[in-house]
Amino acid sequence: MTRSCRIERGGDSVAAGWELTTDTLLLFPAGRPSESWPLAEVRSVGRDGWSVRLVIGGSELVLSRLGTETDGLVSALRRMWPPLRATALRIAGDGAPLRFAGSVATPEHLEPTPAEILVWPEAVVIAPCGRDLAALPLAHVAEIAEDSEAWTVTARGWDGSAWTFSRLAGDTTRLAEALGAARAALAATASEALAASLPGLDPALRANLAAHWPPGRLLAPSALEALAPGFERAFGASWLPSLPRQGEAEMLLGTSSTAAVLLGYRVGPQKGDGEAQEPAELAPPPADGTFSVTGDAAPVAGRTLVGADLWLAVRLPGGWLVEDLGTPDVATYVLAGSAELEPALAFWLAATHLPREVVHLGVDALTGERAALAPAARDLAPLVALRQAFSRRLIHRGFSAWSDAVRELLARGV
Repeated sequence: MTRSCRIERGGDSVAAGWELTTDTLLLFPAGRPSESWPLAEVRSVGRDGWSVRLVIGGSELVLSRLGTETDGLVSALRRMWPPLRATALRIAGDGAPLRFAGSVATPEHLEPTPAEILVWPEAVVIAPCGRDLAALPLAHVAEIAEDSEAWTVTARGWDGSAWTFSRLAGDTTRLAEALGAARAALAATASEALAASLPGLDPALRANLAAHWPPGRLLAPSALEALAPGFERAFGASWLPSLPRQGEAEMLLGTSSTAAVLLGYRVGPQKGDGEAQEPAELAPPPADGTFSVTGDAAPVAGRTLVGADLWLAVRLPGGWLVEDLGTPDVATYVLAGSAELEPALAFWLAATHLPREVVHLGVDALTGERAALAPAARDLAPLVALRQAFSRRLIHRGFSAWSDAVRELLARGV
């Protein structure tokens, strides 16, 4: 049923009708063509008295004089918009999320803001009033704490930053339990992946490693060794020789004495860019023997261990080099930027629904089947940072050419 309002934008005001479908706001301005606003493209939903404010791109649309329909429209938008927007931004997980309503304070916005809260197994996503969605990968959460006296739940990151959830209308414990269960499931996934990848590591040490190094978190090899003494030996005996890009891994790990090197991994099926490859040349032995493989313990080189896709990031002068060591048909990414880019890199690793091509393709190239990637490319803050930092890709066409290009980057920077 069509309801009445006024549309206000850019100083213009016109009487109109409106209807809300399952995924679209339909507008019928008097004397003008009808308009269709996909909810997935809406960047924020806010309320101002008897008006509703929507932002799409750089434009604000105000529906005013809604009267008694205001509450119903706001309620419907707050219910329908967040999951549609999360899917468009590629931050939605698999399946239906657990949903909560409350207020959220984040490191970027310290003042608690009313928000819808969606919990998926991989991440918690918030839809604050008047702002776009934000996602916190659970791999980046070190601790979840419930304060029964303050009626709050805090998700604290490895770096000490905190997302605090409050005013949950009796759902404080339920949210804490949902976040705790999702984080525990992620640790269990890490345990399974690391058991398959590091069978020679002491099980007790491996359990500690899984608790602190879930899929989606970047850590230095030295930090991994500190968490699980013997990691480097076990890594060199099993995970390293299983990689399709063992030679590249050995070379990049050999730079850890002069450059910051970070390791992380994903789990589950992986998709590459489909880049054509030429036969790889045999790689020379690593200069630093820390990660070298000896004896009969090594599996056949080039066989990727099931469920774990290893990534490596190297801090270059003026930028970063990102290598997917577990997938043979993708390029090496070179990004310009400082250490401040590291959180965006970690987000990229944790956001398994973001295909690599969305990092390097211009928005104008996101047409046809790729058009669904455009909202994330334009609006998802960590992805925008990566796209702005993107410099070039190194296509693998033989180890010698690739290693020469990497040595030049290490020497001269991005």
